[in-house]
Amino acid sequence: MQALPVEKHLHCPIRWGLPDSLVADLGARLHRFWQRFHHCFTTRTRDSGLLAYDYLRAQLTMERARNFTNIERRLHDGDGQRLQHFMSSSPWSGAAVFEQIRHEIVLTPALREGGTLILDESADEKAGDESAGVSRQYNGRMGKVDFCRVDTGSVAKNF
Repeated sequence: MQALPVEKHLHCPIRWGLPDSLVADLGARLHRFWQRFHHCFTTRTRDSGLLAYDYLRAQLTMERARNFTNIERRLHDGDGQRLQHFMSSSPWSGAAVFEQIRHEIVLTPALREGGTLILDESADEKAGDESAGVSRQYNGRMGKVDFCRVDTGSVAKNF
C-alpha cells in the first residue's frame, strides 16, 4: 500500500493552508483551553476533568473510529467504560460549561461590540452506538428520538 504524501494527511497543516508557526504550539494551547474549563467537570467529591481533556483531545487528533472504546484504548489501554460513564452519568455541570463559554466571549474584544456569535446544534443520524456521543436522543432534522450524535458549532462574525 502506497503512503499518502505528507500534505494529504489529515493532521498536516499544509493540507489546511496553515503556516507552521500557527500550529507549532497547538498541544499547549489545547491544554490551556482545557484548564479554563476544568472546573466545570469537578464536583465536591469527584474530578472528571482529565476525562473531559481525553475526550476533547481525541476528538481533535484521532482521524477515525472516535468512539469511547477506541479513545480509551488509544490513550490509556482501557475499554471505554470510564469515558462512557463520564459522558452519560457523571454529574458534571453543562450550565457551568455554558457559563465559561459566556465568560470567554466577554473576554474576547472582537465579540464585545459590533459582533455576533451564532451557536447551532446539528444532529447526525447514526445506525448504532459505536461512535462517541451517540445515544438515543432527539434529532430535530428527523423530528424524532433515534440513535444520533448531536454536535454544536459556533461562528463569530464582526460587523
